[in-house]
Amino acid sequence: MIAFYISGHGFGHASRSVTVINALRERRPGLPVLVCTNAPPTLITPSVTEPVTLRALECDTGLAQIDSLRADEAGSLRRAAAFHADLPDKARREADVLRAYGVRLVVGDIPPLAFAAAAAAGLKSVAVANFTWDWIYEGFPEYDVLIAGMRRYTRSEFIEPEVLRTGEWGPYLDRLLAKPAPIERPRVDGADVAAEMILEVGELTL
Repeated sequence: MIAFYISGHGFGHASRSVTVINALRERRPGLPVLVCTNAPPTLITPSVTEPVTLRALECDTGLAQIDSLRADEAGSLRRAAAFHADLPDKARREADVLRAYGVRLVVGDIPPLAFAAAAAAGLKSVAVANFTWDWIYEGFPEYDVLIAGMRRYTRSEFIEPEVLRTGEWGPYLDRLLAKPAPIERPRVDGADVAAEMILEVGELTL
């Protein structure tokens, strides 16, 4: 069994992980997959080609948002700092879950908890990402004051930015799954979508 830990923030992490899950099952049909996330099941269940075991879990805190366009920077940092304050304990609990399910590999997109839990369980881990949360948070005011401890998990024990470029991974990250990227095939014909939206094919709508 493979366990996927997926950030519940937005749609991108879940949709990308579903694409990876489907690509893996093309190569190994029937592969058992455990998905740990607080993303809505409707983002995952209808899109996977075979059923997965869904386990509701807050893997990280992502961004707190004032509205659809504005981030609550201070609130994001407070939530992240509180969540990561006891990350070692969370990782040990998750390691017990991984053992109970018989997980052999952990994939994260991209919560630090995934890699900490894998390490605690003695398992290999794979990151699927184009950023890590501390890269986002460090641009916020008072990052070093409010969440300095997070760097311990996302830099020294998780991944160093310089290491990402050179290809030498930290102890919580065994391999970065970056290339080649699986591509999700469209399930609906473009003309059908246009018809449903009452658009003429070729019409541009902004």
